[in-house]
Amino acid sequence: MRMPLGLIAALLWGCAAELPAPPPHIAPQWLNTAPDVQVCLATHEVRVQARVCLGEGPLEQVVCAAGTREHEAIFAVAARPSDIHAALLLAGGVPGRPGSWSVNSSNALVAHFPEGTSVEVLATGPDKRLEPVQRLVRALGAQRDATGELRFVFAGSLLIRLNRQPDSPEVYAADLSGSVVGLVTFGDELIACASVMSDSADVQDPAWEVFTERVWPEGSAVTLTLRAIGAADANP
Repeated sequence: MRMPLGLIAALLWGCAAELPAPPPHIAPQWLNTAPDVQVCLATHEVRVQARVCLGEGPLEQVVCAAGTREHEAIFAVAARPSDIHAALLLAGGVPGRPGSWSVNSSNALVAHFPEGTSVEVLATGPDKRLEPVQRLVRALGAQRDATGELRFVFAGSLLIRLNRQPDSPEVYAADLSGSVVGLVTFGDELIACASVMSDSADVQDPAWEVFTERVWPEGSAVTLTLRAIGAADANP
């Protein structure tokens, strides 16, 4: 079953928390909402097909859109970020806003934290191994993974006008930049790291890299599961 993005956005943008939960006796069903994107209302989960695009090196994102930031992300998805946004709305997620940062007069980072429903991000590889993505990320130059240090929120990216002209059409920023699941703060993430990190090495040293020994080989097909945490409480 395919649900058009336009219908989803028109009906659900910003009001996903009002969706009723399915009766408990109905088995969970996955709905195809866009190419490579499925949603399960009963479990408040979205599944997105992806591939491993980076097996080692520093990271600025966990997931990017194909053809954008594969040199700094572990996974790439062919799905449009706006289609993933629409599926998260159906799953009960409530978007907030991306984070941002500035530098004060003392050249110190000032963080403006992202907001939105908490999202658990999981990856299932060809060997059926299920991993929270925090276990696939480690502190730069160390053997300590990011478990307990990273969490993610449904920031929801933002709408921008092309060429900054008031009469130009609005577009979903992450569809242009490819920011799907971020680590550093570009300010346009669909799913943002709850902490704020500058994307400039002149302001803040890079912190994360691929945990190479735990990531599947480059090119491997992977299923990403995005679980909206707390959505069940919003849908009694």
